[in-house]
Amino acid sequence: MVQYNSIRNKIYSVEFERWKNLLNIYSPYSLFKAIYYIETASLFLFLTQKIIKSPNLVTMLYIFCGLFGALLIILNPNNHLLFLGIFMVFTRGTFDWADGPLARRLNKTSFLGHALDEYGAHVCDASFRIAFIFYTLNFYQDYMLFFP
Repeated sequence: MVQYNSIRNKIYSVEFERWKNLLNIYSPYSLFKAIYYIETASLFLFLTQKIIKSPNLVTMLYIFCGLFGALLIILNPNNHLLFLGIFMVFTRGTFDWADGPLARRLNKTSFLGHALDEYGAHVCDASFRIAFIFYTLNFYQDYMLFFP
């Protein structure tokens, strides 16, 4: 069983190597988001290390979380499930940041995993943008002209 600090330190070292100037980042939001994703991905990998043995399953969780969150935003604009949808859309990155370290640790890197990760990111981003447009148009129908 891999220790939590070992998982966390490995993710931080890989990400700091990837972004040498992470501490000099221009946007405090991006820095906060990166730290949040690293911390939650480390916790997720630690808690599920005996259960999840496939990085592609984590990527599918990422895609499902983004799509289901966008669906909750579209279907429940006046309900408390809206907040759950927003939380799911913005927390889906935890799974995105967890699949790479899991693949490297299990030595299961593949082209299929890379392609699934890339296209999953595009699908999740597009689903959130579409959900945001539908949510906005639900409340501001006079501005429908601006959304072709």
